[in-house]
Amino acid sequence: NGTLQRVSDAKGEPLTVHVHAWDDYDINSSWKNPTYSVEVWKIMRGGTALLLLRSKAFDHLYTDNKAHRFTQEVVFGKSAYAVMKELNIIPDILHLNEAHTVIGAAHVKADELFAKTKVVYTNHTIVPAGLEMFSTSVIGTDVRRMIYHIGLPGDKLYEMHSAFLSPDGVVDFCKAAMVLADA
Repeated sequence: NGTLQRVSDAKGEPLTVHVHAWDDYDINSSWKNPTYSVEVWKIMRGGTALLLLRSKAFDHLYTDNKAHRFTQEVVFGKSAYAVMKELNIIPDILHLNEAHTVIGAAHVKADELFAKTKVVYTNHTIVPAGLEMFSTSVIGTDVRRMIYHIGLPGDKLYEMHSAFLSPDGVVDFCKAAMVLADA
C-alpha cells in the first residue's frame, strides 16, 4: 500500500549500492572478495524518512558464525556510508547505537565531505555478547585480512587501523567506536 518504498537514485532508478567483503566460506582467499548488492528502501515514521538496507548478507541477525557476522557488519557499514554519499546526506550528527555500525563511521571520518559531521556513540548492551570483538583465532584469519575488508582509504589506513586494533590483536569495533566518536 505504499508504506514501504524503494529509494531512487539521481536517474530515478531504484537505488542499489554495491560493496565488497570476503566470501564467508573461504575468508582467506584473496581471490574471493564478492560484491554484495544492497537495496535501499524507506518508510515514513512520524513524517521522517527511515532508510532501510536489504541484502543477502543480512540473512540471520546475531549469527553465531563470527566470520559471517563480520561480513554483515562490513557490508552494512560500507553500505550506509555509500548511501549517504549517493543521496548527499551530510548529517550534523551520526549516532552509533552499538558498535555494529562503526565501519560506516570510520568511512565518514575518513571523508572530507563529512568534515563537520560529529559521531556520537552509545551502547546499551554492555555484555560480552553485545560487544563486537573479532579474534583471529575464532574467525580463522589474520588481522590484516580483517582490516583490508573494512576498506578504509589508503591515506587514512594507518590512523584508522590503530583505532580498530586492541593490544592483544583483536579487531575491536567497540574500541574503534570509542576512539572515533566525538561524544
